[in-house]
Amino acid sequence: MIRIRVRIKIIQNQSQNHSESELKSKSQKTSQKLSYNQKQLLKSLPKMIEDLENEISIAQNLLSEPNFYQNPDAQNLTIKLREMEKELEVHYDQWSELDNGQ
Repeated sequence: MIRIRVRIKIIQNQSQNHSESELKSKSQKTSQKLSYNQKQLLKSLPKMIEDLENEISIAQNLLSEPNFYQNPDAQNLTIKLREMEKELEVHYDQWSELDNGQ
């Protein structure tokens, strides 16, 4: 009878310790602090995104002009526009990750 009680207590303690360790690991994952560099990046990303959006808008306006395609640099601008759009997407992803990591 005593052995059964001891086993029950051991099992209860193990399950309690296991659930406590799960809670600790989850809280550590969600409450990780940002490094100094990450904080600085988080502060600078909105400005970087705004500047890039402005550049994209200018490029799109240039591409919408009918005379622009007579310019030999038209193809270079379309390539540059694609690169800027990809970069903007990367910045948004970084911003989202850092903002959620706080």
